[in-house]
Amino acid sequence: MSFVLRLIPAAAAACMVAACGGGDAGAPPGTSSSAEVPTSGWVVDGYLNGATVLCDSNGNGRFDDGEVSVFSDAAGLFTFTRGCSAGLVATGGTDIDTNLPFKGVLKAPASASVVTPLTTLMVAGMSQLEINTVLGLPAATNLMTTDPALRANGSLANPELLRRSVSIQLMLQRATELFAGLSGAAGDAVLQAIYTEVALSMAGSIKSESRALGTGTTLDQAVIASMIKAAALRVGDAAAVSSEVKTALKALDADALAAVASGAFKAQAEALLKSADADIASTAKAQLGDDRITSFIVANKAPLATPPNTATTALGNTLTAQITSGGGGGGGTIASTLPVTFQEATPPVLTSFGGVEDATIVADPVSGTGNVAKVVKAAGSEVWAGTTVSTGAKQSIATIPFTATATGMSLRVWSPDAGIPVRLKVENADEGSKSAETEALTTVAGGWQTLVFNFAGPVAGTPALNLATTYNKASVFFDFGRAGSGKTYYFDDLAFVSGAIAPPAPTDYLALDADSISLVNGSTSIPYTMAQFQSDAGISVSWPIPAPMLLKVKLAEVGAYSLPAGQQISAAVSITETRAGGQGELQAYIDKVDVKKTAAGLEISVATAASAIVYGVSGDGKKKAVIDFSGSVAGVKNTLATATATATASGSSNSIVLGNVIQYAINKVSNDFTGIHALRGKYKVSIVLTDLPLRKADGGQLPGLTITVPTALDSGGAVSASKPVSGRGLVGYITLTD
Repeated sequence: MSFVLRLIPAAAAACMVAACGGGDAGAPPGTSSSAEVPTSGWVVDGYLNGATVLCDSNGNGRFDDGEVSVFSDAAGLFTFTRGCSAGLVATGGTDIDTNLPFKGVLKAPASASVVTPLTTLMVAGMSQLEINTVLGLPAATNLMTTDPALRANGSLANPELLRRSVSIQLMLQRATELFAGLSGAAGDAVLQAIYTEVALSMAGSIKSESRALGTGTTLDQAVIASMIKAAALRVGDAAAVSSEVKTALKALDADALAAVASGAFKAQAEALLKSADADIASTAKAQLGDDRITSFIVANKAPLATPPNTATTALGNTLTAQITSGGGGGGGTIASTLPVTFQEATPPVLTSFGGVEDATIVADPVSGTGNVAKVVKAAGSEVWAGTTVSTGAKQSIATIPFTATATGMSLRVWSPDAGIPVRLKVENADEGSKSAETEALTTVAGGWQTLVFNFAGPVAGTPALNLATTYNKASVFFDFGRAGSGKTYYFDDLAFVSGAIAPPAPTDYLALDADSISLVNGSTSIPYTMAQFQSDAGISVSWPIPAPMLLKVKLAEVGAYSLPAGQQISAAVSITETRAGGQGELQAYIDKVDVKKTAAGLEISVATAASAIVYGVSGDGKKKAVIDFSGSVAGVKNTLATATATATASGSSNSIVLGNVIQYAINKVSNDFTGIHALRGKYKVSIVLTDLPLRKADGGQLPGLTITVPTALDSGGAVSASKPVSGRGLVGYITLTD
C-alpha cells in the first residue's frame, strides 16, 4: 500500500469525494461549451476500444504540441468535445470482435465520421470511386460516413463493406508483420511506421494496376503480388522505418518475396470474403491472429535473396497449402497426443506470434541429444509474444482431459534467468475466447526444470477453467508481461498431470512484515494488522489527517527473490464510499514504473513516459473529473528498504509522509472537489500491483483483482474510455473520524 501512495499521491485523497458539491472551476475533461460543436465518429477494424484518435491539425500523421487526441470507447466511439476540422489518425486499442490488439495506423480525411482501413487508403492517395471500383463495392458507397460494423436489429447493416474493409486490413497487417518479422524488430513504433508505408504503397500499387483486386470472393494473386513487391521496396527505402527492417528487406529480392507470400495472402483474405455474415468476426479473429506466413518466410528466407526460381515457386506452393489446409488463429490444435515430446515421427508445428523471432525444433543444447523446442524472444517483441504447439491441421485433436481433481499440466523448461513468469494458455481451437491461463515462475537459471501449471488458479483477469469446455490448443509464453530482449528459451515434454496438484511451498518472495502497518503521529504509533484492515470495520483514520502523519511498513524478504532486468510494473487504487446512497468514488493508476532489486531494497523510478490518471466522482454523483497526474510523478524515485524475514523486527521501516501526501492531493484536486474537510464515514479501498513477488507473510497468495480506471469522459459525463489493471492486491476499509 505504501508503494502506491508514494507513486500516486492523488490516490490517498480518494476519500475526499464523499460529500462534495459546489465550487465549479471550469468544465471537467470531456466537456465543451455550448458554442462548440463536438466531432464524433467510430474507429472500425471491428470497433476498436481504447484507440488513441488524433485530430491531426498539421497533417503530418503524428501527435505534436498543441494537437488534441481522445480515446475511443468500448463501442469504437470517439468524441472531440471542442470539434475537429482536420484529418484523423487512430492508433492502438483492441478490436472488440477479435480481442486482438491493433498495431497499425488508421487514417481518415477531414469531415469523416468513420476511420477504417478504406479511409486509410483514401488518405494514402486513392479516391473513393477508385476504392469502390477495385473492391467491387457500389460506386455510390460513402466510405467516409458509412460504418462497416454497424448493426441494425442484431444484424450487420453493411456486411459486404465490412468484409472488404477487414480483408484490406488483413493484408496491411500481414505485410507489416512480415517485414518486421524478417528483421526481428518489434514494438508499436516500429510496426506503425511500417504500416503507414505499406498503406501508401498499397494505394499506389492498386492505382497503377488499373484493374480490380478481384471479382466477388476471388482475388487476383498477380495484383496481390504486385502490392507486396511495391510495399517491400517502399518500406526498404522509407526514412521513418527502422534501419533493421530496411536492412532485412534489402537483403531479399522483392519479386521472390512476393512470389512466396502472395498465394497465402490471397488465401487468408478470401477466407474473410467468403465468410457468412454471422462468421465475419470469428473468421477475422482466426485469420488476423494467424501469423504462420511470417513464421514460414522467416524460417525459409535464404532462397529469397535471389530472383524467383523453382525453389521459390515450391516454397510458395507449400506455404499456400499450409494456410488453406486449416488451423488458423495461431496454428491449429494441440498435438494429437500428450505428452508432446518433440520426438514424434511427425513433429508438432511451432507457430510464433508477437515478435518471437525463432521457434524451431532443435537438439537439446545441454545434452546434445533428443529434440526440444527453441524460442527466441526478439528484442522489443510484445509482452505477450509466445509460441503455439500444434499439428497445423484440424484432424487428430487431443482434448486435454481436465477434471475437478486434475487441473494441471507440466512443462520442462530451460531459461537463462530465474524468477521469470512462464505462462501456459489452453483454449478451444475453434473458439479462442474459451480459454484458461496460468503461470509458474522459473527457479533455475541456465538449467532444465519441470514447471507445473495449475489451471485451478488462473491468472488474474483471465477466464476460469471451465470443465464443460473442450481445450485442445496450447501456447507457451516466456517472461510474460515484459518486452523481449533477444533471450533464448527452450521447452519440452508438455504433459497433462492426471492427479491433484499439491501447491509448492513458496520460498522466494516479498511481504509486509507480520502482515501489518502502523500510523504514526508524533510519539503516537497505532499498529494495524492486514486482518484489521480487511475486516468490515476496517481501520480508523483521524480527519483531517495532520501533515506529519506517517504510514510505516517493513518489507520482509523471504528467501532470495529476484527481479528480471528491465522489470516494469503498474499499480492501481480504487476507493469508494460505502454509505447508503453515497456515490463518492476515486480510481487511479500509474504504469511504466521501473523496479529493480538492490542491496538497499526495492529501487523504484517513474519513467517520464509513464501515465498516471485519477478519476473522481462526488458523493452526490453530480460532479466527475479525469485528472492527469503524469507530470507530477514523472521522474519520481524512491527506495523501499527490505530485510530478511528474521531481521525485520530490528530492520528499517519505510516511512511515507501520509499527511503531506494527502494535503498535496487536496491542493491538486481542489478545483474539482470541495467540502473535503467535512468528510466522515467508511470507504472501501482496493489496491492492485502487477508483476511483483508480493505475498502474505506466510507465503499465501494475495487475491487476484482487476481495477478498471476511467481515462476519458464524453460530453455527457459518461465514461468513454478506461484502463484495466490486473494483478494481486488487497481489499480493505478505512473509516474517517474526528
